[in-house]
Amino acid sequence: PSGAVISYLNRSADQGTLDVDCLCGNCSSGPNENIFWVNGTAPTGQYEYWVNYYNDCGTNGSSSSFTLRVIKNGTVLTTKTGTLSANGDSPRWTYTN
Repeated sequence: PSGAVISYLNRSADQGTLDVDCLCGNCSSGPNENIFWVNGTAPTGQYEYWVNYYNDCGTNGSSSSFTLRVIKNGTVLTTKTGTLSANGDSPRWTYTN
């Protein structure tokens, strides 16, 4: 809601935290990222979220599929899927808390 972006460069904002940011071959569960708020701590307001294709992990011209979920109190509210390549961004979506 404040406009701050949570990413590997800024691991926390608006009481949210990036606790998993694993890329390329050294990820036990495959490449993944997790941003969360402790139940009841997410500020009221509109959140903008998207996926950024950050790195090809040494495989030029590769692409990557993604699944993005918004979960509140254990319930999946929305799921977005797609494929990105070469430094692209997914569409941007919003969620109002």
